[in-house]
Amino acid sequence: MVVHTIGLMSSTFLTSFGEQIVVLNSIISTKSVCNHSRSPSPWLKITVELPTRTRPPDVAKFVGAVQKFINDRENDWTSVFIFITGFDADRATMKLDVWLGATNPYQEWNALYSSRSRVLLYVHITTYAITTTAHQSNISLTVHWPLTSHWLLTGYSQIYPRIHC
Repeated sequence: MVVHTIGLMSSTFLTSFGEQIVVLNSIISTKSVCNHSRSPSPWLKITVELPTRTRPPDVAKFVGAVQKFINDRENDWTSVFIFITGFDADRATMKLDVWLGATNPYQEWNALYSSRSRVLLYVHITTYAITTTAHQSNISLTVHWPLTSHWLLTGYSQIYPRIHC
């Protein structure tokens, strides 16, 4: 969203679809606001949950496939880091965080969303292929994009199996 006007009691924003949204300044003051014109390049964090019964070679295949996908798209992404960040015994899942550094600045939102869409689809397909090959389920994908303006994008993405912005 782009700031259109700032008033005494409220501010008007323009969405990427050209819609005007009026937000009370008292609400804005309680949120984390990111000035995209001064911010560094955005980062995308995707949290993937795989069943703990996923074989280590299959986890390695997933990591390698995502790294290759990102490295082959140097016009969209500068780097990729993948970490195992935890296990959930109740859900029998392991959590992996995939961090992607974008080449485009925040102002080029169309390029960012296109790149994001392509990588999300690829991660979903790769995760699905790995888990169905091993006859597993419980796929979960959580997305935070961009990290500094998470509140602006809440609810914008509802893609199967489960993706939250």
